[in-house]
Amino acid sequence: MINNHFYYREEISNPGNDDGDFPMISESDIWYDYDLQLVRFDERTVPAGVSADFSMSSGPFRVIHDYGVGVQYTIAVDMNECSVDPIPLDSKGFDAVYNITRQTLGMRKPMQFFNLNETTYLYAGQRLARGQQCDVFQAVLTNIPGHGIVVYEVYFLSGADDITDRGSDSDYNSIKAIPMRIMMWETGTLDQQYEIHDFDQDSAQANAFDVTPCFPGQSSIDFEIALKVKDTNLMPQLAPYVGQLMLLQVSIDAGITPVRVQRTRLHWTNHNVYFEGTLLGAAPSLAKYEISPASAMSGVASKALQNIADALTCAQQCDNLDEWNCVQFDYCGTSMVCTLAKVSNPATLTNTSQCDHYQRVLGGGFDQQAQLDQVWTSLKNRVYGGQLVISLPLPDSSGKVDLSIDTTTLDDTKKIILTAITITNQVVSNVNRDGTSTDVMSQFQTIPQKAGKGYKTMLPGLSVDECASNCVGEETYNCQSFHYCWEAGACFLSSLHPDERPNMLKDNPNCDLYIRDYTSNFDKFDGQTVLSGSNTIYQNVMSASECAKLCTYYNTFHCESFDFCTDVNTCFLGQTHYYDAPKGNIKQAPSCAHYSRAYLQDFVAKSHKQVRLRDNRVIQGVNPQQCAKLCVEEGSFTCNSFDYCGNYSECRLSDASVSNTGQVTLESSASCDVYSRQYSSGQTAAQTSDGGSSSSGGYSRGAMAGLGFAMIVVGIILGLVALVVYDKFIAKRGGADGMAISFSKHENSES
Repeated sequence: MINNHFYYREEISNPGNDDGDFPMISESDIWYDYDLQLVRFDERTVPAGVSADFSMSSGPFRVIHDYGVGVQYTIAVDMNECSVDPIPLDSKGFDAVYNITRQTLGMRKPMQFFNLNETTYLYAGQRLARGQQCDVFQAVLTNIPGHGIVVYEVYFLSGADDITDRGSDSDYNSIKAIPMRIMMWETGTLDQQYEIHDFDQDSAQANAFDVTPCFPGQSSIDFEIALKVKDTNLMPQLAPYVGQLMLLQVSIDAGITPVRVQRTRLHWTNHNVYFEGTLLGAAPSLAKYEISPASAMSGVASKALQNIADALTCAQQCDNLDEWNCVQFDYCGTSMVCTLAKVSNPATLTNTSQCDHYQRVLGGGFDQQAQLDQVWTSLKNRVYGGQLVISLPLPDSSGKVDLSIDTTTLDDTKKIILTAITITNQVVSNVNRDGTSTDVMSQFQTIPQKAGKGYKTMLPGLSVDECASNCVGEETYNCQSFHYCWEAGACFLSSLHPDERPNMLKDNPNCDLYIRDYTSNFDKFDGQTVLSGSNTIYQNVMSASECAKLCTYYNTFHCESFDFCTDVNTCFLGQTHYYDAPKGNIKQAPSCAHYSRAYLQDFVAKSHKQVRLRDNRVIQGVNPQQCAKLCVEEGSFTCNSFDYCGNYSECRLSDASVSNTGQVTLESSASCDVYSRQYSSGQTAAQTSDGGSSSSGGYSRGAMAGLGFAMIVVGIILGLVALVVYDKFIAKRGGADGMAISFSKHENSES
């Protein structure tokens, strides 16, 4: 038995014949994965079917057949250039089976790949192959393309069930069929001999089918998916299986062939697994069609399209046709006519100098292979819709995972479940791309299968995170929530929040409601209070998010933090950050929690900019949040801004105030962003830094001194009045601690 995936090296020798064919020896490396519908072979000579000019290349050539769409990718490794073409029909003698009726190709199954399922093989005894004892099986075949009656001999290593292969699973993957040699005899003469080396039935290496050189520039998206898992202790054993399943699942959920998910890799923490990769664009539609030059269909029902610019556009019309399954067309360049056939079987062709005929390489159904932006939207929606989930059985005692087991029949103690929770295209290898960060989703809580009653704005054709970004960025009103309808891709923004209007909710099985979680902008400290002495207190506050909202929009002072106590539904606002609070102010309170602003919220970012030649301190290996914290806590100078360069995780602290127009020079940067601080510890908007050495608003020093003396006199008078008032009215109340707390009642409206 041979697995659905394997790798081997082969040496092919042709002894020559009396007809003038000289003896030849060639070599090739081959990767095969039936699950991914991909085959790769590396050769020294330019393969068949290549349209690009590789005359300047000395090889080697990496050839990848994608049987998901029928495309051949040929990469000249020394030039790093690519040719994207249809899989040539002469592949039917190697990795493809040929449908004579439809004249289309399909991928050979594992046993077909070695012609092992064509007929009954007879055991022919044992022979040596490269000094190894082998079991030899023989069959007479009549269906090998380009050959007549062939005696086909396959040598398998004797006792192979005691041999393990060479790959990452070699500790437990016993191989029962290791082909060593294949010999083809025709009319009693040896026609070809294949020596098979290093046969390995592992899954192909993650990057074995790398076609990224075929998609340069912006025709790709780097991404990272975070998956929640109960325990990651088994990940060292499970990583190859998780990577394989995630590659397949991402392909399925995005509606693309697996070859469009490249450079995959895994890493993990205690509770999360991170799957990274690169999404590629779609192959040109024309690369799925075999051309018959100077030919056109005859006597076939069809649909003619006028004013079609070129054959590529005609192929796209065929791909996107909804009326029937279009598999062939004619394109006539002179008349700019594209003719789509209504039949699936090959049409009768006639010669013509005006047109070319094109036919699909593959048989069966075809998908349209969505463009990159559509793929990205679909994948994000699957993640945030909670639909990207994989599960696999736990390893057995030998460490092997049996992926053929239906995990729905297993209880949770016998399997591991990984659920995607976030997705982002803001990864280190993608620092130059302008994209929407899916971190915006962390600012919302989800209420499944609910929608709001009414809405302010309806936005069609968005992904769920783009809908969230529109809510956060809405300037004409305060967007408090949105509901997103998955099938329609419709986004409905609202100024209402369920915390304040519980009756705004209604059931809707096709939509989910997302409500602003204002605590996402704060760091939480459970069981502690800092602001027990605050005189800005709100009662009847029903959630920490509602308290955070009050802090966010409070304008009497810059609200830096708040305490929220669930037992009394009370919210305390304050100007002191947790890290700046005296230790004596931090108290234990089991029913309360303290929230202080996340440091990064005190900065405004400008993308692809940096402060020119003004770095006071440089720190390596931190993230933007850590960089913001370092800036706020910097004690040797006043940190007013920082540059963060994501490509090498560099943080550059500066005393430059970007808000001082004309005082600081910003320059463009491909990989850095500048963050300008809006508030400094202990500083208010009224404070200045000129030391009083210059005139202000046209007033002289004498005038300012006179004004100061007058203010002192006024202050003395007001102080005496306040003392009389205190003695007459307030002191008589008996407030022993000298503090009066002012309560502001904040009630929810049910209207």
